Amino acid sequence: MRIARWSIIGVLASLLGGCASTQTPTPEAQHALAPTGKLRVAILSAPLYAIKDPATGEFKGQAVDLGKELAHRVGVPFEPVPMQTPQQYSAQRSPQNGMSR
Repeated sequence: MRIARWSIIGVLASLLGGCASTQTPTPEAQHALAPTGKLRVAILSAPLYAIKDPATGEFKGQAVDLGKELAHRVGVPFEPVPMQTPQQYSAQRSPQNGMSR
């Protein structure tokens, strides 16, 4: 399990690092990634992805860190959307909700 976790983190870090750029995203790119004006990231509350800090009520973890970094690079606010199950994400995913694949 540790190897799988570190493998996932390594792949995500490589993808994020490969996207490093000093260019400002175009308005079209911002709209494609954040149609509501915020980058809404579905957070599956599981120790591998994210956990809710009982002291602050905020989510913490790899999914949150990656979402915040992407929102920063795109130039929009970050909004975590907590999900209890993958099926809940599938049911709520729609362009009207600002959530797509």
